[in-house]
Amino acid sequence: MESNFSEILKTAIELDELLIKKYLIDQQNKSSDSPPIFFGKLRSLIKSIKLEQPIAIKWLFHETSGGWFDEVGLINRGLSTQALGSETNENIFFKHLEELCRQFDLVADIVNRLFEQSISGTEVNPNPDSRKAEVSLVSKFNGMSMEQVRSFFMPLVTKKNKNGKQWMTEENFEIFMKRSFLQIDLPKPKINVGHGNKYAVVALFYKFYDLCDSENFTESNKKEPYLSLLKNAFNTTTFNDVELSNFKVKSKYSWK
Repeated sequence: MESNFSEILKTAIELDELLIKKYLIDQQNKSSDSPPIFFGKLRSLIKSIKLEQPIAIKWLFHETSGGWFDEVGLINRGLSTQALGSETNENIFFKHLEELCRQFDLVADIVNRLFEQSISGTEVNPNPDSRKAEVSLVSKFNGMSMEQVRSFFMPLVTKKNKNGKQWMTEENFEIFMKRSFLQIDLPKPKINVGHGNKYAVVALFYKFYDLCDSENFTESNKKEPYLSLLKNAFNTTTFNDVELSNFKVKSKYSWK
């Protein structure tokens, strides 16, 4: 079942704190996405909303069905738009706004924790008292935790290229993780580079090098292994001509 992540987020914001986690897990179980993909997509939506200033008030006010700020919700609280002229009602309005923003941040925190659990191997269970021990996997490429590697490259599944195509299917992404970072002998996975997207992928791998370098996972600031990682990662010859001189960020594509 294809999930409507906007509706899921709106519903979660309206729930009691104790019900949010169970609701999100139930929605994932009903969906066609695995836990890492489901919670990754939901997290991407939350990040895109947070990029607006202030915290997506337009989205919260105009699109949250049944929420604090739809017309019916305002009337039910004695706050018709015509009545918002008084200082008292303005204070009440912004009090509700602050409450909804707190709820938004609470849901965002729960989604982040569910995402991190799902990619680390920790059981995602609605009962907080029933948990499996976290399975700690380390990349054989440079020693970074697989949780951090997966989180960094997850946009390859949750985002689309400039041509509107998903960069990688979930199946190919899993092959990429296992082949490139756990060094399991598998065929090279496919990636939808398409026209004009080559240096967006180059930039992603350079950003990975930069992150690893800043966290001391590189050897003497060497870029060569990361360039080789890129060239050998996918079933394509697109990156064969990339050299150290153009292994850098020269694309405006946003991976955030």
